[in-house]
Amino acid sequence: MQPEPTDFLEYQCSIAIDASPARAFSIVGDLENTVEWTGGRPVRTIRKTTDGPIGVGTRYRSGEKITMSYGADSEIVEYRPNELIMWRSKPVGERVPYHRWSFQLRPVDGGTLLIHNVRAARARGFMGMVQRLGFLFTHPRTTVPANMDRVLVRIKEMVEQNK
Repeated sequence: MQPEPTDFLEYQCSIAIDASPARAFSIVGDLENTVEWTGGRPVRTIRKTTDGPIGVGTRYRSGEKITMSYGADSEIVEYRPNELIMWRSKPVGERVPYHRWSFQLRPVDGGTLLIHNVRAARARGFMGMVQRLGFLFTHPRTTVPANMDRVLVRIKEMVEQNK
């Protein structure tokens, strides 16, 4: 994902995994695995809310906590098995822009390069002020990269232990 001028925050990290893209995608291709990737921080619960197979349009509802508890809705917007899953997420009922998240998988040297990306869009008007205040208290420019790096290490462990 390329940053856009309206993004408030953008971060990308990657990790090499000693397993095939198909094996890695079996873990990252279903957002119901999020609690296991994150160790329950900040995502505490997540469930699929649409019927049918996972793909573009599949929706999830999560329970999260960053300073305070809230629910969030997510929807898969791109889905290419063994290559890419991209979803957008935002707190339930809030008038804030969606965050866009993705995992991209690339085969390298008999394994997989797993690339994790987030883009947080800038809110406008009153919600922009609320967003800026929230960012002052949650320090996302330091916490988001550390959490995303930690998630990649956890995913690597999950994928490689079950090869």
